[in-house]
Amino acid sequence: QSGPGINIYNSTYCTISNSTIYNMSYDASGRLSYGIEVLYSDFNNFVDNNISSCDIAGINIGLSDNNTIHSNDIFNNTDYDPDIDLKSWGIIIQGSCNNTITENNVSYSEFGINLTTCQGVSSENNTIYLNNIYNNTILNGFDNCSNNNWNDSTRGNYWDSYNWYTEGAYDNSTDGIFDSPYSIPGGNSLDNYPLRVLWD
Repeated sequence: QSGPGINIYNSTYCTISNSTIYNMSYDASGRLSYGIEVLYSDFNNFVDNNISSCDIAGINIGLSDNNTIHSNDIFNNTDYDPDIDLKSWGIIIQGSCNNTITENNVSYSEFGINLTTCQGVSSENNTIYLNNIYNNTILNGFDNCSNNNWNDSTRGNYWDSYNWYTEGAYDNSTDGIFDSPYSIPGGNSLDNYPLRVLWD
């Protein structure tokens, strides 16, 4: 199927839960393929969904604030068309603020979780923690905006790309949290409490 699997446009207080969305392909006429696409929509919830094999992204949040993405399995989102050079993401947040992303498995895409600007609007004050982000082929995370929180007060995310002692990946206190922050590519954002093992 081409285009987005589920499209939320100019809507509030919607909940999408317990859905399986897969095999969304790029439409050469111009429709991009997302599992869930959210535009100009606030205060929505996306919970316990299984999203896979979408050419562009599992979940795209664009110019939308105060949404919750919780406990979803988002994997294997890859640009399958060799004639179209597009990148793929597990979750992409564009020009959106105050969104919360927790307890998701984001894996086997090109990029895991990406926070970026859209139409001159920066993605800020988003909170991302207790996610398992692994086996993404280019980057597990990217954030070229500011004031985003990649952890709560005590716990961050699991990154399989953060596992070398040369990066400071020690857990001397054996509390399951690495002693040094994980630097998110793209800017100055940090996960201050990166998890040593997968969050369960």
